[in-house]
Amino acid sequence: METTTPSIEYDFSFFNDVKKLLNVTNIAVGPHVTHYPVDSIEKCKGLDIVIKGEYDTKINEVLDNLENLEKVNGIVFKENGQTIDTGEIKYCEDLDSLPFPDRDTIPYQWYLEAWYSRKPFMNTMTSRGCPHLCGFCLWPHEMEGRKWRTRSIENVIEELKTLVNKYGVKEVNIDDSTFTIRKDRVIKFCRELRNNNLNLIWTCNGRVDNVDNEV
Repeated sequence: METTTPSIEYDFSFFNDVKKLLNVTNIAVGPHVTHYPVDSIEKCKGLDIVIKGEYDTKINEVLDNLENLEKVNGIVFKENGQTIDTGEIKYCEDLDSLPFPDRDTIPYQWYLEAWYSRKPFMNTMTSRGCPHLCGFCLWPHEMEGRKWRTRSIENVIEELKTLVNKYGVKEVNIDDSTFTIRKDRVIKFCRELRNNNLNLIWTCNGRVDNVDNEV
């Protein structure tokens, strides 16, 4: 389950209640337990495993090694009353190797945000990590790392084609920490959108010092 600092006491209570009722392995992910992995697992009796940082590429490895968790990097777990930390997570470098999210299981039409002008809309990510040190942003520090890792524009366009052709999406939010890090990549993205006749409104996160008149 993903956790956050504002919800952490409820999250711990939930793990404890589940453990009392069911013989299951409770796994916590998210920024709070990433920042306080050992403290979290020692404070919450119902919590078995913490995955630090990015977890979508790590969860299957954890589930495949529940009997040999010491083989999995980037986690903290309990074993025989001891808390074991396996070190830092190794981030996925080849983002093109990841499958597109399975959106068939999500009633996306229920999730409406007032600031989107065209419906339906969806989110996507074209990169992970951010080299900047903005004091207000925890994501690069806690979840994705400061190394900027990117999908190819070709891979991104293929996903957008699926969103348009399969789901009828009209607007997309690019949820990268900083989409505008490299000017030539932004320009290539815009060019390929036009070349593929993808009539989409799109928004992104960026920085003023990454944008000029050409962009």
